Amino acid sequence: MKKAAFTIFVTTKCNLSCKYCYEKDFHKIDMSADVAKKTVAFIKEKIKEQGLTDILVRFHGGETIIRFDIIKYIMDELDDKSCRTLFSMTTNATLITEEMIPTLVRFDALSVSIDGREEEHDKNRVGIDGKGTYSKVYNNAMLLLKHFPNLTARMTITPATYSKVYDNFRSIVELGFKKIDADLDFTSDNWTNEMMAEYLEELKKIANFIKSKEQSGISIESSLIESAAIKAKNSACEGGISSFTITPDGKIYPCTAAAFKEEFLLGTVETGITNDQVLKKIEAVGKKRNDHCEGCARYDYCMVTRCKIFNYAYTGDFYMPKPIMCANEHIKVSMGKYLLN
Repeated sequence: MKKAAFTIFVTTKCNLSCKYCYEKDFHKIDMSADVAKKTVAFIKEKIKEQGLTDILVRFHGGETIIRFDIIKYIMDELDDKSCRTLFSMTTNATLITEEMIPTLVRFDALSVSIDGREEEHDKNRVGIDGKGTYSKVYNNAMLLLKHFPNLTARMTITPATYSKVYDNFRSIVELGFKKIDADLDFTSDNWTNEMMAEYLEELKKIANFIKSKEQSGISIESSLIESAAIKAKNSACEGGISSFTITPDGKIYPCTAAAFKEEFLLGTVETGITNDQVLKKIEAVGKKRNDHCEGCARYDYCMVTRCKIFNYAYTGDFYMPKPIMCANEHIKVSMGKYLLN
């Protein structure tokens, strides 16, 4: 079995203005029909060239639904029985319509960005006009859940909402979601050790809540408490080998953390991979150990010791992780121990 993943930015435009958005500075551009056609050709060439049996296609934005026509086109063109193709996407759900449902139910993984209760959600997830979006997201999430029971809720936890994570988690479960993914807002520099200690206690409440639901026959999945327990030992970075990120202008990068950074440009969907120097750089960086992380028990399992481009994106140094990322990893370990006990 040979696998590869393709992340496709169909647009960098968005109809919202979320306060924690890390893409606000991206040049605003849509993927054209011509670039979409060349993107499909590039993917098909990779399938043939590498003898791929399975591929994952992730649609990315901006708000992905803005280019729903491009998404549908790519899905239709990659509906090839010679290779198993899985599709995934996250949407802010504000632009969903009934007419989109037949296409959306074809996704293998579909996520809706929702941060919890209306008050908490509307602190950060606002429109261009500054108004909250909860009511619109709620209505469309209810529509999607009717047709897509395995719909995932995607929470972003910030210094303004971390102390209410348990309440927000419960409110999302009460809406009908059985799968909830979440992560911290790594772009913020306002996190403190005191906040993280309080956040850990919130996660313990969530673990107990999930356990009580299991005892009543209801299964809730969440990366918030499961990620440490299921994390495999790190492998080498496959960016540019079996992982490709394609931007709306057809440029190819090794991953989303590297997207739009010209020093990581691999090529284009028209030319293919032409910059072998980037691949050599990724390999060399990957082989060197993180001096700052030596001695940490989490070293061989941590995201920041494997995904060094992620470090570079946040600190400008391949080997220097942002403190909040380290803190989050230790939270995961603490939760793993809590679950075992």
